[in-house]
Amino acid sequence: MHLFASFFTACKHEILNFKEPESVVTTEAFMYVANVNGSYDKKDSNGYITKLYKNGKVYDTLFIGGLDSPKGLCIIKNNLYFTDIDKVLGYNIITKQKVFELDLSAYKTQFLNDICKDDSGNIFVSATDINEIFKINLTTKSIYPLDFRKELNGPNGLDFRNDTLYIAELGNDSIHGGLALIEFKDGRIIYNRLVYNVGYLDGIFQLNDDIYFSDWSDSDKKKMSSKIKKFNFTTRKITDMESPELSGCADMFFDKKTNQIFAPLMTLNKVVILPIK
Repeated sequence: MHLFASFFTACKHEILNFKEPESVVTTEAFMYVANVNGSYDKKDSNGYITKLYKNGKVYDTLFIGGLDSPKGLCIIKNNLYFTDIDKVLGYNIITKQKVFELDLSAYKTQFLNDICKDDSGNIFVSATDINEIFKINLTTKSIYPLDFRKELNGPNGLDFRNDTLYIAELGNDSIHGGLALIEFKDGRIIYNRLVYNVGYLDGIFQLNDDIYFSDWSDSDKKKMSSKIKKFNFTTRKITDMESPELSGCADMFFDKKTNQIFAPLMTLNKVVILPIK
């Protein structure tokens, strides 16, 4: 049995007692949290999805259980999609029935990571370990690798807005991750590098003239701390968002209706809800 505690402070709302929460997504009434609860690339059946009310009260701790390492949540209509090591899975959030499964093990990936949707019935999935991003048609289950392996550097967080895919990179041993985008215009796919060598980047979303992203490194890119930062398209500068320490901030979610960030903190086993000022 898992007991969740919910606390308010002057600047944030914390929900405790998750098991390595990697991703969050919300609806009007609920939030869903992916708990890795073990290794990111081992099939151990320890992972699960928790469903809570948005005030932090638990609806169902093991809403979807028996998973391996669930990451990257995305809701389309009444279906919740996420990655699980080398598969993409989908479950109906009303019936809890599995409605989608797609095996990508043929691509030799063990680290499918984030997931996001476009406006045409497709999803994008990052495969951090093989430096690839897949576009997947949910109806036909067709898989289309975007094939920017030479340009990307450990694609991690994804967000899609206005025909543009925004990418936060984890990086590798020699070069830290940065920000990039891929535009889909008039049948063309155009890659654009925004900034190199920023840190160990994870979650991402675009809002107005800014890209918000989480960075697991501190200013010297050595210590694992974590902050939410902003890249501004006009100034081309990166600034820190005013927030408390956010150790292990992974695939955060921006809720437009409440103007809040739901940030899963993997290393602290909690979800923090922060307002955007």
